[in-house]
Amino acid sequence: MAASIWQIPVGGLRVLAEGPRPGEGTHALSGFPAEVGALAGARILQIIPELDAGGAERTTVDVAGGLAAVGARALVATEGGRLVGELQAKGGHWLRFPAASKNPAVMAVNVLRLMALCRRENVQIIHARSRAPAWVALGAARRLGLPFVTTYHGSYSGRTGVKVLYNSVMARGDAVIANSHYTADLIHRLHAEQAGDRVRVIHRGTDLAVFNPVAVGATRVEALRRSWNVAPHERVILLAARLTAWKGHRVLIEAAAQMRDRGVPDLAVVLAGDPQGRAAYERELDALIAARGLGGIVRRVGHCADMPAAFRAASAVWRVPPGDPAALAAALTEALSLGASARDALGRRSRAHVEAHFSLERMVGDTLAVYAGLLGRPA
Repeated sequence: MAASIWQIPVGGLRVLAEGPRPGEGTHALSGFPAEVGALAGARILQIIPELDAGGAERTTVDVAGGLAAVGARALVATEGGRLVGELQAKGGHWLRFPAASKNPAVMAVNVLRLMALCRRENVQIIHARSRAPAWVALGAARRLGLPFVTTYHGSYSGRTGVKVLYNSVMARGDAVIANSHYTADLIHRLHAEQAGDRVRVIHRGTDLAVFNPVAVGATRVEALRRSWNVAPHERVILLAARLTAWKGHRVLIEAAAQMRDRGVPDLAVVLAGDPQGRAAYERELDALIAARGLGGIVRRVGHCADMPAAFRAASAVWRVPPGDPAALAAALTEALSLGASARDALGRRSRAHVEAHFSLERMVGDTLAVYAGLLGRPA
């Protein structure tokens, strides 16, 4: 009998699959490792403080959607957050849990709570995506004899021995996922003893269907620019990231001042992201904007729910050495000076690179393959 071609939803994608449908025998998802089909019926729990905006939070939801798509039960233990509705819409299950607490006494009690939850839900793997809940998850997983997965989502602050020890929990998984080669190098440098040879790089994936320029209408872009108070003639330089010091807001503000001083016209620098309670950092940024006389150029707009439109509204993205305002100013000035043909060609090359290395399908498939390997299930 000839194989059939059908579609399965994974995150926001419609992934092509060839062969029998689930329940009709083995199958292989296009672009996915074959072993992910063996996860049908598995119970995987991810734990994260909250499901608000951020790469770790978005990845949690996307992986849960992929698990649900292959017939696994996707559980997420978290306080809550704006992404809970999307998690549930993609087939994930929200388990309310005080995962955000860093209080040692609460964390000790949380180990027992998580053990009870895992027993109740027949959890087979625990995957931690943040340090405080990772210590809780490690304690529960070891006592229950469950595989423990961590994702090291970026560089963590702290140079003291105590802080390095606290951070090291993210390198103690039976599988340790690094979100970039930079992060993997950091793990090997700081936590080689804990991580051993268990580190695997899985890049954060992007839903390329949602971020397809054709799918983003002009009305959405115009509405967003108006909400940012950006005039039609202004060119947007966008920094989309939560308000925390290592995201580079101060570097961009200094670069914007240099560009203004060089006479680069029609600039609108947009800082889009949640402060997440960092009031002191908000005040610091506002003071720096005022001190550089950039009140009419740089604006903080808070959380942005429509990132595809935000990227369509932006005129520049560029790669430069970190912490170098002069290099950033020069690169952005060059980017804004490109002609239409050069800009289009650059955009096509950039999208091709992202499609090859940073697709949602690849990220979810690689993560599910890690789970399948830990369960030891044959494809």
